Amino acid sequence: MKNEIDENWVFVFKTTDENLCERAKLILKNEKIESVIMNKKDSNFLIGELELFVKMEDMGNAHLILKGIII
Repeated sequence: MKNEIDENWVFVFKTTDENLCERAKLILKNEKIESVIMNKKDSNFLIGELELFVKMEDMGNAHLILKGIII
């Protein structure tokens, strides 16, 4: 995938915790749902969020799956 996410990808989850975001991505992978993490943290100050995107057709299932891991 290129650096930009096209219109076929939709936002499903965001967090400041890198481990939580990686865990969410792994859970989706285990469910055969491809996902992409977009790191929006400022590299100088390490503040900001990570956003997780999935393909539009997987959005509903991804929301249901991720609902169980949100703390």
